[in-house]
Amino acid sequence: MLPLHCLVICQSDQLSSFPTHERLSLAGITHDLIGEYRCDLHAIALIELRHRLGLKLSLGQRVAVANDDLSSYDSQQLIQLATGQGAEIIDLAGQSVSALVPILPNNPYDYVRSHWNGITVAGDLHGDLAAFHAALAWAKARQHFLWLLGDVIDYGSQTLQTADAVYRAVMQGQAALILGNHERKIARWLDHDRAPPRLNSGNRVTIDAIEALDPTARRQWVGRFRSLLGHAALLQQIDNVILLHAAVHPSFWTAKPNAASIEQYALYGEADRNSSQYRRVHRWVDSIPAGQMVFVGHDKVCDFPIVVTGAKGGQVVFLDTGCGTGGQLSTADLRFDPTGLRLECFNSHG
Repeated sequence: MLPLHCLVICQSDQLSSFPTHERLSLAGITHDLIGEYRCDLHAIALIELRHRLGLKLSLGQRVAVANDDLSSYDSQQLIQLATGQGAEIIDLAGQSVSALVPILPNNPYDYVRSHWNGITVAGDLHGDLAAFHAALAWAKARQHFLWLLGDVIDYGSQTLQTADAVYRAVMQGQAALILGNHERKIARWLDHDRAPPRLNSGNRVTIDAIEALDPTARRQWVGRFRSLLGHAALLQQIDNVILLHAAVHPSFWTAKPNAASIEQYALYGEADRNSSQYRRVHRWVDSIPAGQMVFVGHDKVCDFPIVVTGAKGGQVVFLDTGCGTGGQLSTADLRFDPTGLRLECFNSHG
């Protein structure tokens, strides 16, 4: 299968096998600019092609580029650009595109339900590479798709390697990532044009590891990390199950959801505004409707996964059990049945 984040070098007649948003060619760009193909605009179109390729790769996309009108030097420049962003290079010369079955992730639910028996949901990893490999192996053995609830980086000594391993699993269509507050924090730190975020000891582990890389390795890791975040979701709803990092804001269940509050809760949880010191609370659990089950990480409320039933009958599963910070990784297995997803069992890894 073709990974989600890659540069595919192909011929013009192979482009039609890819979704429209993944295609790039000099002919297509000149047509976008002036409505027809003009070979005298080659240099201008090539600049625009490089610009679009860099932008698409920074968003974690797979990009197919027709090389019919490109010189070997032009092609090499594009390859260098993609390599600098950590993207894989695939040359389709003489190959059948249909045999490679490109992954189309526009509807994760349909993809997961048609390819897997169920879902394994994993709590925070925090740089524990061995725990991630164990959870991925467990999910594969059960023919399950692995869904990570965020905070895959920071604290653990293998934080960069863990992010890379998650990146590979996501790009190969074996896993998906929910955005966590630690991913958001490191992404903000990478944007030095804005005010730097407040950092804790866990963040410093990742930042120190990034700064220890040589310039080429750093550029490639950052490219892969940004691409991973480009495929991450704030939350994911599948049948009767909601996956997110920290908490569901009560307005999510109303006719007028508050987008800003939903994002704040999803990343950071609920805070007690009546306290002079920051204190995390879980009043939001009582707003979950009956029949709904929410899976979260973020809070280590116990040494093992627990299920809490709220006032309206809805349930929340707390899966963070301290992986990467002295605890172990916990996962939950969910199976598809005619009524939706059914919680089958919990497991520990590490």
